[in-house]
Amino acid sequence: DLDAALPLFDHALADAPDDLPLRLGRARCLNWMGRHDEAAAAYAAILDDHPDSEEATLGLAQAERWRGREDRALALLEAARWPIRGERREIRDAIRAEYRPWLELSGGKIHDSDPTDRPWASATLGTWVDPRLALSATVGRSGFDGYGYEAPATRLGAGLLWRPEGDWTLHLNAAWERYAATYVDPYPPATPPDVLERDVDLLALDGWLTWRPGARLRVDVGGFRQAGPTPLTVAEANHLQGATVGVDLGVAPRWTLVLAGGLARYDDGNRRRNARLALRLTDDLGPVSVELEPELRWLDFARTDGVGYWSPDAVQAAGARLRLAGALGERWDWRLEGAAGREKEKNADAVSTGDWSAELGFSAGRARLWAAGGSGKSRLDSAAGYRREWWSLGLRTTFP
Repeated sequence: DLDAALPLFDHALADAPDDLPLRLGRARCLNWMGRHDEAAAAYAAILDDHPDSEEATLGLAQAERWRGREDRALALLEAARWPIRGERREIRDAIRAEYRPWLELSGGKIHDSDPTDRPWASATLGTWVDPRLALSATVGRSGFDGYGYEAPATRLGAGLLWRPEGDWTLHLNAAWERYAATYVDPYPPATPPDVLERDVDLLALDGWLTWRPGARLRVDVGGFRQAGPTPLTVAEANHLQGATVGVDLGVAPRWTLVLAGGLARYDDGNRRRNARLALRLTDDLGPVSVELEPELRWLDFARTDGVGYWSPDAVQAAGARLRLAGALGERWDWRLEGAAGREKEKNADAVSTGDWSAELGFSAGRARLWAAGGSGKSRLDSAAGYRREWWSLGLRTTFP
């Protein structure tokens, strides 16, 4: 009951007028009650005393948006210079959405030069139960066509986003997936091979917890269970499960140290390990946001004879990644990303690698359309270092 909560905040603040969590709670309560002028004043006062408070910046931007001042809201977010890639866009989208129900339609294709094709399409419908809890449902189709194998899949899923406190965010996703796998048995194939068909059901899970205790630190911890990467692994129910961790630490103005890694295990017993170390420079060149990221990466499998999937032996890579983002007028936005480097697998020669991607978006009213695509070549990302090309299209809209 917000009407009952506000006097409690006032009473507590009378005894502790400088208590930041209480001040944020009172301002948040005013925003939820629709008293946006008072909320804006409360958040502005907090920022006078705590200029690095991300929750106060976001709260003031929300209050300004609800007062009909979207330009002011977006200017606040741009000036905040959040160092974590993607967060500004997500927050900006949340500001514009005003916690309305949303619909997202998307689809695309991944093509590897071996050759294999993986088309996909999905539809997601979601709603905010309150400003801290969102629920969604997803239906999708995907396919795999290559090496004479096929594995079309149907996916029915549900998702949850929960922000129990200002510093914490929890994402959970669960989906039932059915694969109609066509594969060759045995592997390697006999002469003549037996072509078999098998339906495989999987409960796919993934989730991660984000902790943001301050403006310069972010910690992500996650876990997942998913189907194997090829129809052969799907048909043999050789699924993959694992855990990941990532830390983004601001070490100086505009500089962020990025540490990430993960452990995963196939049902056949093979284990995968990976790690990444990067130093990110974030800056703005006029209307263009720039991120430059020198990086070191490593990937290894316990065994290099994983059946039906690529299991490289101690791949090491060094390179640099550049990201650019900007706007074209009121309705258009764009993003470009590219990377180049060198990569070496144990007992193999070093090779040059690189990738690029681009996205163009168009916003009209409550809807945003986008088109994206890219290409890359690396043993760290695709089987045997084949060149991977991809494209996608999407529409996201909110409802009154």
